[in-house]
Amino acid sequence: MALCLSILLYGCEVWCLREDLFNRLRCFHHRCCRTMCRITISHTIRHHISSESLQKRLHIEPLDTYYHRRILRWAGHVSRMPMSRAPRKLLTSWVANSRPIGCPQMTWGRTLKKALLCNGLSSEFTKWRDLAANRDEWRVICGSTSRRATNKAQPNNSRQAIWTELRSGAQQRFLP
Repeated sequence: MALCLSILLYGCEVWCLREDLFNRLRCFHHRCCRTMCRITISHTIRHHISSESLQKRLHIEPLDTYYHRRILRWAGHVSRMPMSRAPRKLLTSWVANSRPIGCPQMTWGRTLKKALLCNGLSSEFTKWRDLAANRDEWRVICGSTSRRATNKAQPNNSRQAIWTELRSGAQQRFLP
């Protein structure tokens, strides 16, 4: 799944996704989770299997989490750059004129604000910039861990065990 997510989210740090486009990415992520468990749409409907339960059993987080982590990591990296660098200038720049009619529905600033609010952080620049100044603390806030911790093997659940657990859960729901 790591390779699939890396390819899916390549360059997402600078994306400005509307909700309808983001829903397409979510659908693909859910389909990948079902494929890893060899569960089809008909199984999902028949046994009332939610995507959240599959993600929990596979030890995978929702796509939103991975997307927001990457945005926050990039924003922290840019905020630590000196003001002479172009990305830092663009992060803190301001245009005095109002936007013309038909402006983009989603901007990178709005995307960053959404990621900050989803992680319980203030969207005010000075507050999150001060947090991002400490790289180790910012990694913890963004959910990133040290490289040694990410290389640890995750619990290995066989597909058969997951399928059996899903079936037993579905049966218990329909018992009186």
